[in-house]
Amino acid sequence: MATLKQLSRIFSEDDSLNRVQDQIASALNPILRGVKGDLSGPLESPTVAKLQGYPVSNVAPAYGESLVYNGSQWTPTPSVYGSFVSRVTQTIPLFSAGTPLAAAAEVVSLSKGVSVESNSTNLTRFTVATAGVYELSFSAQLTLSGGTKTEIYNWIRVNGADVDDTSSLIELGNNNGANIPYNSFILSLEANQYVEFMFAADTVAATPSLTAVPAVVGPPARPLDPSIIVNVKRVGF
Repeated sequence: MATLKQLSRIFSEDDSLNRVQDQIASALNPILRGVKGDLSGPLESPTVAKLQGYPVSNVAPAYGESLVYNGSQWTPTPSVYGSFVSRVTQTIPLFSAGTPLAAAAEVVSLSKGVSVESNSTNLTRFTVATAGVYELSFSAQLTLSGGTKTEIYNWIRVNGADVDDTSSLIELGNNNGANIPYNSFILSLEANQYVEFMFAADTVAATPSLTAVPAVVGPPARPLDPSIIVNVKRVGF
C-alpha cells in the first residue's frame, strides 16, 4: 500500500506542499501500516482479531454455528438439540415391582449432538455429546385402564442416579382416564452423560400406561398420537 508520502510525490510538484504532506505522513503512516485495538492488519483490509479485547478463533465457522466465548476465546459453536418420540404404548409398573419404567423413544425426529441409546433393552438413554446446560422436556400421554384412581410419579435420572427436585405427581381419577403432562427441566450435564425419564404408579388395581394412539385415515383424518415426546437442547455452557 502506498504511504501518504508516496502519494504526495505523485500528486504534487510543490516542494513546500510536499514538506507539509511529509509531516502529515509521518504522523498518519503508522495508522496506514497497521490498525490497533480489536482489529489487526492494514487499514485497507483489517481483520477482526478480538471482540471487547478477547481473541477470536481463526477457525472457519460451519453453517448454522454461532460465535460463543468459551472462557479463553470467541469460537464457532454448533447448536445442540434432539427431538424424539415413541409410537408404541408403554405400561407403567407399580413401585412395588421395584423397577420403574424408563420411557423409550425409538423415533428420532431431529438430532444434532444428542442421541438416544439403549439400556440393553430399549432406547431410553438420551445422551449428550458435549458438556453444557440443557433444557430437557417431555410430553406424555397417560391413560388408565382398570381401577378407579391411581397416582403416577415421574422424575429424571442422570447416568442411573435419581435427580433431586425433578419428581412430580399426576393423578388419574377414573377408569379410562387420561392426562397429558408437560414437564421441563434445566440441568448441567457433562459430555456423554445420559438422561432417563422415569415413571411408576402406586395403585395395584389400575393399569396405567404411556399410550400411543394410531393415526386415523378419516374422514376426518388425524396423525398418530405418540406415547411420549422428548426434547433436549443446549441453552448454556
